[in-house]
Amino acid sequence: MDNTTNKKCRKEYYKKYNEENKECRKEYYKKYNEENKDKLNKYKKEYYENNKEYREKNIIRSKEYYEKNKEKIKEKVECDNCKSVVCLGSLSKHKKTKKCMNNGVTYPRGDY
Repeated sequence: MDNTTNKKCRKEYYKKYNEENKECRKEYYKKYNEENKDKLNKYKKEYYENNKEYREKNIIRSKEYYEKNKEKIKEKVECDNCKSVVCLGSLSKHKKTKKCMNNGVTYPRGDY
């Protein structure tokens, strides 16, 4: 049996095992979380303190990016589905809205 076949078998086995024992594992983790609440809270606080610097750097970096690309982000474009004017930065979100999906341009059959 080669390595890829072995990986597939293991993957299928774990998937089946997880499905069969889903409720049991859920109960176990719930019980564990209740019993170790203090320990988990302590860990979360330590993690938060250790990564404070990283979060602050990310905030600064995102603000810098926004200032550099403000015009590009705020640029208005017309949606090709519903013909409404939307910011370029939120065009993908807009295309998932009911307004855009329901009022979309209907194409003749076969011209997608």
